[in-house]
Amino acid sequence: MRAAAPFALVAKLASADHERLDGGGYPRGVSPAGIATRILAAADFAQALSESRPHRLAHPPQTIAKMAIDEAISGRLDRSAVNAVLEAVGQTTARVSAPCGLTEREVEVLRLLARGQVDKEIAAALGISHRTVHHHNQSIFGKLDVSTRGGAALFAIEQGLV
Repeated sequence: MRAAAPFALVAKLASADHERLDGGGYPRGVSPAGIATRILAAADFAQALSESRPHRLAHPPQTIAKMAIDEAISGRLDRSAVNAVLEAVGQTTARVSAPCGLTEREVEVLRLLARGQVDKEIAAALGISHRTVHHHNQSIFGKLDVSTRGGAALFAIEQGLV
């Protein structure tokens, strides 16, 4: 049993290749926590589309890039992970950017804020302090030119971030 212990983390990572940020993936239906898991999910998505299947031909690289970007914009795949995968396969002109100059972390905070979570809940979910969440909120409000959580949530919904 002890021989399997070193491989437990690898097994957890390998089994998360179909998980999505919105929790809609499988087998566990949870949001991938680490960047390695998020990159694996983006890479698996792109790889699956690049192979022919019995019901369809392989997609060309430009189509794969567009589909991966669409998944990132919809919040199912991590934006930075998609960008890393696209860059690794030579798609350097195709990149996903967050709206209004938001950072990746600000998008994560905004998604949770739009789902009605308070700063302490957001902090716990992201592994940061509630003061850091507060600073992210202030930055988000400034970039979006809103003054309330409701205004920020409405923006997130309109942009398809939640």
